[in-house]
Amino acid sequence: MIRAAALVFLIALIANARAQTAGAVKPELIYTGEVFGNLGGGFRRGAIYEGLLDARLTLDLEKLAGFRETTLFASALYPHGESLTQNYVHDFNVASNIDAYDTLRLNEVWIEKDFGGKNDGVSVRAGKLAFDTEFFVSEAGGVFINSCFGEPATIGQVSTFPTYPLTAPGVRVEIDRDTWILRAGAFSGNAGEELRNNKHGLRFGLSAQDGALFLGEINWRTPEDADKVRRAVVKLGGYYDSAEFPDIRDATVHRHGNYGAYFSAEGQVLRTGTGNRGVTVFSRASVAPDNRNIATWYLETGGVYTGLFYQGDTLGLGANYTKMSDEFPAKNGVPAHHETILELTYQSAEIAHHLRIQPDFQYVWNPGGTTRAADAIIAGLRFVLWY
Repeated sequence: MIRAAALVFLIALIANARAQTAGAVKPELIYTGEVFGNLGGGFRRGAIYEGLLDARLTLDLEKLAGFRETTLFASALYPHGESLTQNYVHDFNVASNIDAYDTLRLNEVWIEKDFGGKNDGVSVRAGKLAFDTEFFVSEAGGVFINSCFGEPATIGQVSTFPTYPLTAPGVRVEIDRDTWILRAGAFSGNAGEELRNNKHGLRFGLSAQDGALFLGEINWRTPEDADKVRRAVVKLGGYYDSAEFPDIRDATVHRHGNYGAYFSAEGQVLRTGTGNRGVTVFSRASVAPDNRNIATWYLETGGVYTGLFYQGDTLGLGANYTKMSDEFPAKNGVPAHHETILELTYQSAEIAHHLRIQPDFQYVWNPGGTTRAADAIIAGLRFVLWY
């Protein structure tokens, strides 16, 4: 149980012993805790406590060992507590983005080499990776707690993809040209095996039977202004998984893999001060084949007000519509349809050094999307501590 944390700790000890230059070693410890309750609807009423301990270590190998523009990163996770989704709501998209199988596990471990300067170079990252940390990321949508505003529903419901809390061996290449970014990645095709056979994330297996996952994304963004802020970002991407996928209607198998496409856009529409203070709107969409995916397309939109009361606080309102496949078998005579989420959240500015709190409210229409259930009303409070 403690091997993952021990590995990160050992790397930190070795690095500290060799560090000769300030800033060569960057340890981080982040703890997220939350109390959430299902006030009505869903499966039944009730409340839970859930937490996530995230330990990270970043080593500058140029300062430590003379490897120019090279970084080594390692992280370990310990999610714990009850799941509001599993125990009380039974929603499809998962009410909390820290909800995960309770186990101490090694998360990402990678080495990255940069060629060229910032906004005008190429970087290559290889190791044990999660693609949802770089691909299809919405900076504005990152403040929300429901999982649908992180990984898209069409991807998040595919258990073999390396998204939180799963990682997989892979490589990512990024070409940065100031206003344009081209990003591509290749990963092992079945990260889902980790939950069954690699619960602590210490094995780095590859298998031809699992296939491979390929992703590509192109970003366009406005140039940095005087405050070093980019006012608009547009992303277009897609993915292909070469493994076999079962048909959701019957026992047939799709031997030509799974695939999908996505689009994202966000931009500041009102500026109320220096930096990023103001109102930013965002929208994302994704589609996938309906014969091998429960969620076939989704659309989300919303807005955030950064710096509403203080520098660094954020008020957000977001909505997500997830369409279920018409091919999905009816349960108890109820055909698959959709799940719709409205979330209102407020993330405070930093309080008492390294603390944020975040009250949150969610309303879920048709929780689960494939059964007949009353709309769910969810409310809670999250706090984040970091060092």
